[in-house]
Amino acid sequence: MLRAGLLGLLATSLQPAAHGMRSRSPLRTRRTASPAPLLSVSMRPSGLVNSASSTQFFTSRLTEADLAVLDPGVLWEAACLDAASMGYNSTDAYLDRVQAAMHAFFHARELYDRSLVNAIRGALTSEGQFSMLLGGKSCGKSFMLNAIRRELSEDGWDILYIDARDTGADLASGIIQAVFKEVGMFDPFLEASKKVAPAIAKMVAKMTKGPDLSALLSTLLDEKPKPVDAMRSFMEAAAERGKFPCIIIDEANIVFATSSEQQIQDNAEVMNLFVRLTKQERRLTVLLASAEHGFPFTLQRSSGSSAFSLFDIQEVIHAGEFPPAEMRDLLVNRWDVGHRLADCLLASLGGQMLLVKAAIIKLAWRREAFTPLMVAPQGLTSAISKCFRVERTHPGISNTMRVLAVKGFAPIEELFDHNAQKMNELGIAGAVTYESTVVGLPLDVWKRPPSRWRWLPWRARIRTERYPAGLVPASQLARLLILERLQILR
Repeated sequence: MLRAGLLGLLATSLQPAAHGMRSRSPLRTRRTASPAPLLSVSMRPSGLVNSASSTQFFTSRLTEADLAVLDPGVLWEAACLDAASMGYNSTDAYLDRVQAAMHAFFHARELYDRSLVNAIRGALTSEGQFSMLLGGKSCGKSFMLNAIRRELSEDGWDILYIDARDTGADLASGIIQAVFKEVGMFDPFLEASKKVAPAIAKMVAKMTKGPDLSALLSTLLDEKPKPVDAMRSFMEAAAERGKFPCIIIDEANIVFATSSEQQIQDNAEVMNLFVRLTKQERRLTVLLASAEHGFPFTLQRSSGSSAFSLFDIQEVIHAGEFPPAEMRDLLVNRWDVGHRLADCLLASLGGQMLLVKAAIIKLAWRREAFTPLMVAPQGLTSAISKCFRVERTHPGISNTMRVLAVKGFAPIEELFDHNAQKMNELGIAGAVTYESTVVGLPLDVWKRPPSRWRWLPWRARIRTERYPAGLVPASQLARLLILERLQILR
């Protein structure tokens, strides 16, 4: 019934109010752009389709009616109606045009989410700041970091970008390999390492253009460099060059997920150095990026004997989905997507650009069999099911999940809430505080509702006017899948 209602809605055009009636033909639909999304007309609007809150995507309420967009064939029907109303000979021709525009956009490698870009740039240019960038997969963090790094390097910043996907948990190797890739940094680093770490100097001196770093390191196991020495060499080299140093560790969860006692000890030394050089001496800027929402808790546990605390992180940026207004503009005006298909993509996949790209590609060949669930991140459904199964050991987690799915924001009383940590570790939600930078999250969600006991002096002392922490969903799709699971369990 839900699907029938949704398809009927998609087949209906939006007529000016003066007409007072709808077209009887499913193909008599508008050809020109309209500011009002179709799905928000006769069904409760999905969080990302509601034009009344187009700059927000966390807090619009969802209902079971929104699950209709996950049914097989809904997106294909929307594409067929778009193709007819936009004058294409076939739906295939329409989707071919969309894919061509989409691929051209990605080929241009354009930074699109300006709010998030500005937040990242602000963190990297704040001298002496220790920051963290969190966000699920498929939101383009690595691309943004590399693009911003290139811009800032041209402006005189000494930025070291370490991709842990290349060098794994060995942070020393990551630092040395990153130095080798940076223009003009190799020679100063070599000279600095001679003073600070002879083992590193010996290894770096043997390096030539394009070395196999892992093979080179295997020949030096007896004098394998320590990450803290590599960091000190980098700091010394930056000072020699007269530039302010900044270090980015992308996929930092790989570095700090190690179970090796030696690497845990090495990482503890590095974290102590990071805290001292940022928070205390203001001589270094650090940004740790991770696709895992539970990374802060992993980092806290894996810091070993380090004096590091999550409170040493001065700025936490959550790279969530593109704001709905920006995503709709991208789909309609840059990728040539019709309004019906844009509505369905926003309602199901939200502002996750790479997931939307995958959905368009798969829709073109799966046609009426396609459902947005086909591009869901692996393990998301099972993670949600697991959360509901642990209610006995995590009392209240099911209700927290329900609030998160329906409202898009679940307030909690403390950042280290037992249930919040579980949902973070499973990649369902991200724990945030009032001080966190969360693009698209309105400030009024932090306000506590009025209490009838508010006049009591003791209550005024123990409760603040706002919640200290909260949970934001990993994605629009995660919210829908939680709602779907709740429907099954009812």
